[in-house]
Amino acid sequence: MEFEVIRNKLRSYHFDTTVALLLNIIWSAEFRGEPARFWHPLLLIKWTLQYGGQNGKVKFPKKVDVYKLLQGLDKLEMSHATFDFKRNQRMIQTFTIISHQQFPYQDKAWLDSFSRQLLLFQDTDTKYSINSSFNRLTNLSIVEFLRILFALWMMIIHDKLLKNSFNGEFTSGAIKFLKLAFPSDQVDTFFTIITSSKEKFPEIIKEETRVKDHRLQVFETSIFGRKPLLLFKGKLFLPHKQLLNVTANHFIYDFMKYRDTNFTTEFGTRMELYIKLGINEASLKCTDENALRKQFGRDSKVVDFVVEDNVLIECKAIELKASLAVDPRDAKLGMEFRKSIAKAYASQMFTVASNLNYMKEWFGLIITYKPLYLGNSQDLWDAFLKDETFSIDPEFKVKSFLPVENLFLTDLRTWDRIVHILKNKKIKLQKILKYARKQDSNPATKTFLLQQHLEKFENQYFELKYLDDAMEYIKPQKEYPELKVNKKPKLK
Repeated sequence: MEFEVIRNKLRSYHFDTTVALLLNIIWSAEFRGEPARFWHPLLLIKWTLQYGGQNGKVKFPKKVDVYKLLQGLDKLEMSHATFDFKRNQRMIQTFTIISHQQFPYQDKAWLDSFSRQLLLFQDTDTKYSINSSFNRLTNLSIVEFLRILFALWMMIIHDKLLKNSFNGEFTSGAIKFLKLAFPSDQVDTFFTIITSSKEKFPEIIKEETRVKDHRLQVFETSIFGRKPLLLFKGKLFLPHKQLLNVTANHFIYDFMKYRDTNFTTEFGTRMELYIKLGINEASLKCTDENALRKQFGRDSKVVDFVVEDNVLIECKAIELKASLAVDPRDAKLGMEFRKSIAKAYASQMFTVASNLNYMKEWFGLIITYKPLYLGNSQDLWDAFLKDETFSIDPEFKVKSFLPVENLFLTDLRTWDRIVHILKNKKIKLQKILKYARKQDSNPATKTFLLQQHLEKFENQYFELKYLDDAMEYIKPQKEYPELKVNKKPKLK
Protein backbone atom coordinates (compact mmCIF):
# COMPACT_ATOMS: atom_id res chain seq x y z
CA MET A 1 0.00 0.00 0.00
CA GLU A 2 1.40 3.41 -0.96
CA PHE A 3 1.65 6.28 1.51
CA GLU A 4 -0.91 8.32 -0.42
CA VAL A 5 -3.51 5.59 0.02
CA ILE A 6 -2.91 5.44 3.78
CA ARG A 7 -2.98 9.25 4.06
CA ASN A 8 -6.27 9.49 2.14
CA LYS A 9 -7.84 6.86 4.39
CA LEU A 10 -6.76 8.82 7.48
CA ARG A 11 -8.23 11.99 5.99
CA SER A 12 -11.57 10.25 5.68
CA TYR A 13 -11.53 8.82 9.24
CA HIS A 14 -12.81 10.57 12.35
CA PHE A 15 -9.77 11.96 14.18
CA ASP A 16 -10.64 11.10 17.79
CA THR A 17 -11.80 7.59 16.95
CA THR A 18 -8.67 6.79 14.94
CA VAL A 19 -6.29 7.99 17.64
CA ALA A 20 -8.21 6.16 20.38
CA LEU A 21 -8.13 2.88 18.42
CA LEU A 22 -4.40 3.18 17.76
CA LEU A 23 -3.63 3.93 21.41
CA ASN A 24 -5.70 0.93 22.51
CA ILE A 25 -3.89 -1.34 20.04
CA ILE A 26 -0.52 -0.26 21.46
CA TRP A 27 -1.59 -0.50 25.10
CA SER A 28 -3.35 -3.84 24.78
CA ALA A 29 -0.13 -5.44 23.56
CA GLU A 30 2.14 -3.53 25.96
CA PHE A 31 0.23 -4.25 29.15
CA ARG A 32 -0.13 -7.93 28.27
CA GLY A 33 3.62 -8.05 27.77
CA GLU A 34 3.30 -9.13 24.15
CA PRO A 35 6.02 -8.30 21.59
CA ALA A 36 4.69 -5.81 19.08
CA ARG A 37 6.00 -3.42 16.45
CA PHE A 38 4.51 -0.44 18.25
CA TRP A 39 6.48 1.96 16.04
CA HIS A 40 3.98 1.26 13.24
CA PRO A 41 0.91 2.42 15.24
CA LEU A 42 2.99 5.36 16.47
CA LEU A 43 3.62 6.39 12.87
CA LEU A 44 -0.10 6.15 12.13
CA ILE A 45 -0.81 8.39 15.14
CA LYS A 46 1.70 10.89 13.76
CA TRP A 47 0.07 10.84 10.33
CA THR A 48 -3.37 11.09 11.93
CA LEU A 49 -2.24 14.22 13.78
CA GLN A 50 -1.09 15.59 10.43
CA TYR A 51 -3.92 14.52 8.15
CA GLY A 52 -6.71 12.85 10.15
CA GLY A 53 -10.32 13.96 9.71
CA GLN A 54 -9.57 16.58 7.07
CA ASN A 55 -12.37 15.56 4.72
CA GLY A 56 -15.67 17.33 5.17
CA LYS A 57 -17.64 14.14 5.74
CA VAL A 58 -15.69 11.68 7.89
CA LYS A 59 -16.24 8.01 8.68
CA PHE A 60 -15.96 6.38 12.11
CA PRO A 61 -13.36 3.64 11.62
CA LYS A 62 -13.52 0.29 13.36
CA LYS A 63 -10.56 -1.63 14.71
CA VAL A 64 -10.51 -3.79 11.56
CA ASP A 65 -10.06 -0.62 9.45
CA VAL A 66 -7.05 0.44 11.51
CA TYR A 67 -5.53 -3.04 11.25
CA LYS A 68 -5.83 -2.79 7.48
CA LEU A 69 -3.82 0.43 7.61
CA LEU A 70 -1.17 -1.31 9.72
CA GLN A 71 -1.03 -4.10 7.13
CA GLY A 72 -0.54 -1.37 4.54
CA LEU A 73 2.41 -0.06 6.56
CA ASP A 74 3.90 -3.57 6.56
CA LYS A 75 3.71 -3.64 2.77
CA LEU A 76 5.18 -0.13 2.54
CA GLU A 77 8.07 -1.22 4.76
CA MET A 78 8.76 -4.41 2.81
CA SER A 79 8.79 -2.50 -0.49
CA HIS A 80 12.06 -0.83 0.54
CA ALA A 81 15.09 -1.87 -1.51
CA THR A 82 16.82 -3.16 1.62
CA PHE A 83 14.42 -6.13 1.68
CA ASP A 84 14.96 -6.86 -2.01
CA PHE A 85 18.06 -9.03 -1.80
CA LYS A 86 18.68 -8.77 -5.54
CA ARG A 87 19.01 -4.99 -5.29
CA ASN A 88 20.49 -4.74 -1.78
CA GLN A 89 24.21 -3.97 -1.91
CA ARG A 90 25.07 -5.53 1.45
CA MET A 91 23.05 -7.14 4.26
CA ILE A 92 24.70 -4.80 6.78
CA GLN A 93 22.61 -1.98 5.29
CA THR A 94 19.49 -3.85 6.35
CA PHE A 95 20.82 -4.17 9.91
CA THR A 96 21.65 -0.44 9.99
CA ILE A 97 18.13 0.51 8.92
CA ILE A 98 16.41 -1.87 11.34
CA SER A 99 18.73 -0.83 14.19
CA HIS A 100 17.84 2.84 13.87
CA GLN A 101 14.18 1.91 13.67
CA GLN A 102 14.11 -0.32 16.76
CA PHE A 103 17.26 -0.21 18.94
CA PRO A 104 16.64 3.23 20.53
CA TYR A 105 13.58 1.73 22.27
CA GLN A 106 15.61 -1.23 23.50
CA ASP A 107 18.41 0.96 24.86
CA LYS A 108 17.05 1.17 28.38
CA ALA A 109 17.65 4.39 30.26
CA TRP A 110 19.21 4.09 33.70
CA LEU A 111 20.73 6.40 36.30
CA ASP A 112 23.80 6.92 34.14
CA SER A 113 21.58 8.38 31.40
CA PHE A 114 20.80 11.37 33.60
CA SER A 115 24.27 11.69 35.12
CA ARG A 116 25.94 11.66 31.72
CA GLN A 117 23.71 14.44 30.42
CA LEU A 118 24.35 16.62 33.46
CA LEU A 119 28.10 16.20 33.06
CA LEU A 120 27.94 16.92 29.33
CA PHE A 121 25.55 19.86 29.30
CA GLN A 122 25.90 21.74 32.59
CA ASP A 123 28.04 24.89 32.87
CA THR A 124 31.75 24.19 32.57
CA ASP A 125 34.95 26.16 32.19
CA THR A 126 34.49 26.24 28.41
CA LYS A 127 33.63 29.53 26.74
CA TYR A 128 30.14 28.62 25.51
CA SER A 129 27.30 27.81 27.91
CA ILE A 130 24.96 25.09 26.67
CA ASN A 131 23.00 25.54 29.89
CA SER A 132 22.34 29.24 29.17
CA SER A 133 21.24 28.42 25.62
CA PHE A 134 18.94 25.62 26.83
CA ASN A 135 17.48 27.93 29.47
CA ARG A 136 16.83 30.63 26.86
CA LEU A 137 15.04 28.14 24.61
CA THR A 138 13.01 26.34 27.29
CA ASN A 139 12.88 28.53 30.42
CA LEU A 140 14.41 25.64 32.35
CA SER A 141 18.01 25.00 33.31
CA ILE A 142 19.65 21.69 32.42
CA VAL A 143 19.44 20.43 36.01
CA GLU A 144 15.82 21.55 36.44
CA PHE A 145 14.83 19.67 33.31
CA LEU A 146 16.78 16.53 34.27
CA ARG A 147 15.35 16.44 37.80
CA ILE A 148 11.76 16.50 36.58
CA LEU A 149 12.52 14.05 33.77
CA PHE A 150 14.12 11.68 36.26
CA ALA A 151 11.07 11.85 38.52
CA LEU A 152 8.74 11.22 35.56
CA TRP A 153 10.90 8.30 34.41
CA MET A 154 10.81 6.75 37.89
CA MET A 155 7.02 7.16 38.13
CA ILE A 156 6.36 5.49 34.78
CA ILE A 157 9.20 3.07 33.95
CA HIS A 158 9.51 1.90 37.56
CA ASP A 159 5.84 2.17 38.48
CA LYS A 160 5.77 -1.33 39.99
CA LEU A 161 8.65 -0.39 42.29
CA LEU A 162 6.63 2.61 43.47
CA LYS A 163 3.53 0.39 43.82
CA ASN A 164 1.55 2.57 41.39
CA SER A 165 0.79 0.78 38.13
CA PHE A 166 0.85 3.09 35.11
CA ASN A 167 -1.86 2.38 32.52
CA GLY A 168 -1.03 4.90 29.81
CA GLU A 169 -2.78 7.98 31.20
CA PHE A 170 -0.82 10.60 33.11
CA THR A 171 -3.39 11.66 35.71
CA SER A 172 -3.89 14.97 37.46
CA GLY A 173 -2.81 13.23 40.67
CA ALA A 174 0.57 12.40 39.15
CA ILE A 175 1.02 16.02 38.10
CA LYS A 176 0.13 17.19 41.61
CA PHE A 177 2.72 14.79 43.00
CA LEU A 178 5.40 16.32 40.77
CA LYS A 179 4.34 19.79 41.91
CA LEU A 180 4.98 18.78 45.49
CA ALA A 181 8.59 18.11 44.62
CA PHE A 182 9.23 20.88 42.10
CA PRO A 183 8.03 24.46 41.56
CA SER A 184 4.67 24.46 39.80
CA ASP A 185 5.80 26.72 36.96
CA GLN A 186 8.79 24.44 36.24
CA VAL A 187 6.51 21.39 35.99
CA ASP A 188 4.12 23.22 33.65
CA THR A 189 7.01 24.35 31.47
CA PHE A 190 8.45 20.83 31.41
CA PHE A 191 5.17 19.34 30.19
CA THR A 192 4.87 22.00 27.51
CA ILE A 193 8.31 21.01 26.18
CA ILE A 194 7.64 17.26 25.90
CA THR A 195 3.92 17.25 24.96
CA SER A 196 2.38 17.06 21.50
CA SER A 197 -1.22 17.74 20.49
CA LYS A 198 -3.29 18.16 17.36
CA GLU A 199 -3.22 21.94 17.77
CA LYS A 200 0.57 22.09 18.20
CA PHE A 201 1.40 19.45 15.61
CA PRO A 202 1.93 21.69 12.53
CA GLU A 203 4.66 23.51 14.48
CA ILE A 204 6.05 20.25 15.89
CA ILE A 205 6.25 18.68 12.43
CA LYS A 206 8.10 21.72 11.14
CA GLU A 207 10.64 21.58 13.99
CA GLU A 208 11.02 17.83 14.49
CA THR A 209 10.78 16.26 11.02
CA ARG A 210 14.05 14.56 10.13
CA VAL A 211 12.99 12.34 7.20
CA LYS A 212 11.00 14.21 4.58
CA ASP A 213 10.04 11.21 2.43
CA HIS A 214 6.88 9.74 3.96
CA ARG A 215 7.67 6.33 2.46
CA LEU A 216 10.84 6.17 4.55
CA GLN A 217 9.36 7.50 7.79
CA VAL A 218 8.36 3.95 8.66
CA PHE A 219 12.05 3.31 9.45
CA GLU A 220 12.88 6.35 11.58
CA THR A 221 12.77 6.56 15.38
CA SER A 222 9.37 7.96 16.29
CA ILE A 223 8.91 11.70 16.69
CA PHE A 224 7.28 10.78 20.01
CA GLY A 225 10.70 9.92 21.40
CA ARG A 226 11.21 13.69 21.52
CA LYS A 227 7.60 14.51 22.39
CA PRO A 228 6.56 11.45 24.42
CA LEU A 229 3.34 12.81 25.95
CA LEU A 230 0.19 13.30 23.88
CA LEU A 231 -2.57 15.71 24.88
CA PHE A 232 -5.71 14.02 23.61
CA LYS A 233 -9.31 14.84 24.53
CA GLY A 234 -8.14 17.02 27.42
CA LYS A 235 -5.97 14.31 28.99
CA LEU A 236 -2.25 13.48 28.89
CA PHE A 237 -1.28 10.07 27.54
CA LEU A 238 1.99 8.22 27.01
CA PRO A 239 1.52 6.08 23.88
CA HIS A 240 4.21 3.58 24.95
CA LYS A 241 6.52 3.36 27.97
CA GLN A 242 9.62 2.73 25.86
CA LEU A 243 9.34 6.22 24.38
CA LEU A 244 10.53 7.56 27.72
CA ASN A 245 13.79 5.63 27.33
CA VAL A 246 14.51 7.55 24.13
CA THR A 247 13.62 10.82 25.86
CA ALA A 248 15.69 10.07 28.95
CA ASN A 249 18.74 9.02 26.95
CA HIS A 250 18.96 11.75 24.34
CA PHE A 251 16.38 14.54 24.64
CA ILE A 252 18.75 17.42 25.40
CA TYR A 253 21.14 16.47 22.60
CA ASP A 254 18.32 16.04 20.06
CA PHE A 255 16.67 19.28 21.16
CA MET A 256 19.79 21.45 21.10
CA LYS A 257 21.39 20.11 17.92
CA TYR A 258 18.59 21.45 15.75
CA ARG A 259 18.06 24.71 17.60
CA ASP A 260 21.53 26.06 18.41
CA THR A 261 24.12 26.51 15.66
CA ASN A 262 26.93 26.70 18.24
CA PHE A 263 25.96 23.46 19.92
CA THR A 264 27.79 20.86 17.82
CA THR A 265 31.19 22.56 18.03
CA GLU A 266 30.85 23.04 21.79
CA PHE A 267 29.60 19.49 22.24
CA GLY A 268 32.77 18.10 20.66
CA THR A 269 34.80 19.86 23.35
CA ARG A 270 32.50 18.51 26.06
CA MET A 271 32.92 14.95 24.77
CA GLU A 272 36.71 15.23 25.08
CA LEU A 273 36.35 16.45 28.67
CA TYR A 274 33.94 13.63 29.44
CA ILE A 275 36.23 10.94 28.04
CA LYS A 276 39.05 12.35 30.15
CA LEU A 277 36.92 11.69 33.25
CA GLY A 278 36.94 7.99 32.37
CA ILE A 279 40.65 7.97 31.61
CA ASN A 280 41.34 9.48 35.02
CA GLU A 281 39.00 7.14 36.88
CA ALA A 282 40.56 4.07 35.27
CA SER A 283 44.04 5.53 35.97
CA LEU A 284 45.11 5.06 32.36
CA LYS A 285 48.48 6.33 31.25
CA CYS A 286 47.53 9.10 28.86
CA THR A 287 48.98 11.64 26.43
CA ASP A 288 46.42 14.22 25.32
CA GLU A 289 46.06 16.33 22.20
CA ASN A 290 47.93 19.32 23.59
CA ALA A 291 50.94 17.20 24.56
CA LEU A 292 50.98 15.58 21.13
CA ARG A 293 50.97 18.99 19.41
CA LYS A 294 53.88 20.14 21.56
CA GLN A 295 55.75 17.01 20.54
CA PHE A 296 54.97 17.00 16.80
CA GLY A 297 54.15 20.63 16.02
CA ARG A 298 51.18 22.92 16.36
CA ASP A 299 49.72 22.07 12.94
CA SER A 300 50.24 18.31 13.20
CA LYS A 301 47.37 15.89 12.67
CA VAL A 302 46.81 14.36 16.09
CA VAL A 303 44.20 12.41 18.05
CA ASP A 304 42.48 13.39 21.27
CA PHE A 305 44.26 10.82 23.45
CA VAL A 306 46.87 8.10 23.38
CA VAL A 307 46.42 5.63 26.24
CA GLU A 308 48.40 2.57 27.33
CA ASP A 309 51.11 3.59 24.80
CA ASN A 310 49.34 1.94 21.85
CA VAL A 311 45.61 2.82 21.87
CA LEU A 312 44.60 5.94 19.92
CA ILE A 313 41.30 7.54 20.98
CA GLU A 314 39.43 10.09 18.88
CA CYS A 315 36.00 11.41 19.83
CA LYS A 316 33.62 12.63 17.14
CA ALA A 317 30.47 14.66 17.83
CA ILE A 318 28.64 13.01 14.95
CA GLU A 319 25.60 10.83 14.44
CA LEU A 320 24.04 9.14 11.45
CA LYS A 321 21.55 11.57 9.95
CA ALA A 322 18.00 10.28 9.98
CA SER A 323 17.79 10.54 6.20
CA LEU A 324 20.94 8.40 5.93
CA ALA A 325 19.82 5.91 8.58
CA VAL A 326 16.83 4.99 6.43
CA ASP A 327 18.92 4.89 3.23
CA PRO A 328 22.55 4.01 4.13
CA ARG A 329 24.02 3.39 0.70
CA ASP A 330 27.81 3.13 0.57
CA ALA A 331 28.37 6.24 -1.55
CA LYS A 332 26.25 8.33 0.82
CA LEU A 333 28.10 6.98 3.85
CA GLY A 334 31.41 7.87 2.25
CA MET A 335 30.36 11.47 1.62
CA GLU A 336 28.98 11.78 5.14
CA PHE A 337 31.95 10.34 7.05
CA ARG A 338 35.00 11.22 4.95
CA LYS A 339 35.76 14.21 7.19
CA SER A 340 35.13 12.37 10.45
CA ILE A 341 35.62 8.59 10.58
CA ALA A 342 37.84 8.31 7.50
CA LYS A 343 39.90 11.32 8.52
CA ALA A 344 40.28 9.99 12.08
CA TYR A 345 41.55 6.62 10.87
CA ALA A 346 43.57 7.32 7.73
CA SER A 347 44.93 10.73 8.67
CA GLN A 348 44.98 11.43 12.40
CA MET A 349 45.58 7.94 13.79
CA PHE A 350 48.11 6.90 11.18
CA THR A 351 50.06 10.12 11.56
CA VAL A 352 50.32 9.80 15.35
CA ALA A 353 51.14 6.08 15.29
CA SER A 354 53.81 6.46 12.62
CA ASN A 355 55.39 9.42 14.42
CA LEU A 356 55.47 7.65 17.77
CA ASN A 357 56.52 4.16 16.73
CA TYR A 358 55.55 2.51 13.45
CA MET A 359 57.32 -0.70 14.46
CA LYS A 360 54.70 -1.78 17.02
CA GLU A 361 51.02 -2.70 16.87
CA TRP A 362 48.42 0.04 17.39
CA PHE A 363 44.69 0.11 18.08
CA GLY A 364 42.20 2.85 17.26
CA LEU A 365 38.99 3.70 19.12
CA ILE A 366 36.55 6.24 17.66
CA ILE A 367 33.92 7.33 20.20
CA THR A 368 30.64 8.96 19.17
CA TYR A 369 27.79 10.17 21.36
CA LYS A 370 25.12 7.81 20.01
CA PRO A 371 25.68 4.38 18.45
CA LEU A 372 25.98 4.68 14.67
CA TYR A 373 24.84 1.08 13.95
CA LEU A 374 27.22 0.71 11.00
CA GLY A 375 28.67 -2.63 12.03
CA ASN A 376 32.25 -3.53 12.91
CA SER A 377 35.46 -2.24 11.32
CA GLN A 378 35.34 -4.67 8.40
CA ASP A 379 31.80 -3.51 7.64
CA LEU A 380 33.01 0.10 7.70
CA TRP A 381 35.92 -0.83 5.42
CA ASP A 382 33.65 -2.52 2.88
CA ALA A 383 31.07 0.28 2.96
CA PHE A 384 33.19 3.38 2.55
CA LEU A 385 36.38 3.38 4.61
CA LYS A 386 38.54 1.56 2.06
CA ASP A 387 37.80 4.02 -0.74
CA GLU A 388 38.08 7.06 1.54
CA THR A 389 41.34 5.79 3.07
CA PHE A 390 42.99 5.35 -0.33
CA SER A 391 41.71 8.76 -1.44
CA ILE A 392 43.47 10.27 1.58
CA ASP A 393 46.62 8.17 1.25
CA PRO A 394 47.12 6.40 -2.12
CA GLU A 395 50.23 4.72 -0.67
CA PHE A 396 48.30 3.23 2.25
CA LYS A 397 49.42 -0.29 3.14
CA VAL A 398 46.57 -2.53 4.23
CA LYS A 399 48.76 -4.79 6.42
CA SER A 400 50.36 -2.09 8.54
CA PHE A 401 50.87 -1.11 12.16
CA LEU A 402 47.17 -0.12 12.41
CA PRO A 403 45.15 -2.53 10.24
CA VAL A 404 41.44 -1.89 9.92
CA GLU A 405 40.63 -4.87 12.16
CA ASN A 406 42.34 -2.94 14.97
CA LEU A 407 39.89 -0.04 14.55
CA PHE A 408 36.76 0.10 16.70
CA LEU A 409 33.74 2.37 16.67
CA THR A 410 31.65 2.81 19.81
CA ASP A 411 29.40 5.22 21.69
CA LEU A 412 29.81 7.19 24.90
CA ARG A 413 27.72 4.87 27.04
CA THR A 414 29.79 1.88 25.96
CA TRP A 415 32.91 3.87 26.79
CA ASP A 416 31.62 4.14 30.36
CA ARG A 417 31.16 0.36 30.46
CA ILE A 418 34.73 -0.08 29.25
CA VAL A 419 36.01 2.29 31.94
CA HIS A 420 34.13 0.27 34.57
CA ILE A 421 35.74 -2.96 33.32
CA LEU A 422 39.23 -1.45 33.23
CA LYS A 423 38.82 -0.09 36.73
CA ASN A 424 37.30 -3.14 38.38
CA LYS A 425 38.91 -6.00 36.45
CA LYS A 426 42.37 -4.39 36.40
CA ILE A 427 42.95 -5.33 32.79
CA LYS A 428 44.30 -3.43 29.78
CA LEU A 429 42.10 -1.75 27.19
CA GLN A 430 44.02 -3.53 24.45
CA LYS A 431 42.99 -6.87 25.97
CA ILE A 432 39.34 -5.99 25.38
CA LEU A 433 40.06 -4.81 21.85
CA LYS A 434 42.14 -7.91 21.02
CA TYR A 435 39.30 -10.12 22.24
CA ALA A 436 36.78 -8.20 20.12
CA ARG A 437 39.08 -8.45 17.10
CA LYS A 438 39.42 -12.22 17.52
CA GLN A 439 35.65 -12.67 17.86
CA ASP A 440 34.91 -10.50 14.84
CA SER A 441 37.37 -12.48 12.69
CA ASN A 442 35.07 -15.51 13.00
CA PRO A 443 31.68 -15.27 11.23
CA ALA A 444 30.19 -17.44 13.97
CA THR A 445 31.16 -15.01 16.76
CA LYS A 446 31.18 -11.69 14.89
CA THR A 447 28.91 -9.02 16.40
CA PHE A 448 27.30 -5.84 15.12
CA LEU A 449 28.49 -3.60 17.96
CA LEU A 450 31.57 -3.50 20.19
CA GLN A 451 29.40 -3.39 23.31
CA GLN A 452 28.16 -6.93 22.55
CA HIS A 453 31.67 -8.23 23.27
CA LEU A 454 31.80 -6.66 26.73
CA GLU A 455 29.62 -9.30 28.36
CA LYS A 456 32.73 -11.50 28.36
CA PHE A 457 34.25 -9.14 30.96
CA GLU A 458 31.31 -7.62 32.87
CA ASN A 459 27.53 -7.30 32.80
CA GLN A 460 25.88 -4.20 31.38
CA TYR A 461 25.59 -2.35 34.69
CA PHE A 462 28.45 -0.24 35.96
CA GLU A 463 29.47 2.06 38.77
CA LEU A 464 31.71 5.06 38.22
CA LYS A 465 32.45 7.84 40.67
CA TYR A 466 31.90 10.70 38.24
CA LEU A 467 28.46 9.33 37.33
CA ASP A 468 27.55 8.65 40.96
CA ASP A 469 28.56 12.18 41.98
CA ALA A 470 26.45 13.69 39.21
CA MET A 471 23.44 11.57 40.19
CA GLU A 472 23.54 13.00 43.70
CA TYR A 473 22.81 16.36 42.14
CA ILE A 474 19.80 15.09 40.17
CA LYS A 475 17.87 12.66 42.32
CA PRO A 476 15.45 14.04 44.93
CA GLN A 477 16.78 14.21 48.45
CA LYS A 478 14.93 13.10 51.55
CA GLU A 479 13.66 16.60 52.29
CA TYR A 480 10.57 17.08 50.09
CA PRO A 481 9.71 19.36 48.41
CA GLU A 482 13.03 21.23 48.68
CA LEU A 483 15.74 19.56 46.64
CA LYS A 484 19.06 19.90 48.44
CA VAL A 485 22.34 18.79 46.94
CA ASN A 486 25.69 18.00 48.45
CA LYS A 487 27.90 19.29 45.67
CA LYS A 488 27.93 20.15 42.01
CA PRO A 489 30.07 17.82 39.91
CA LYS A 490 32.64 19.42 37.65
CA LEU A 491 33.43 18.40 34.12
CA LYS A 492 37.04 19.46 33.71
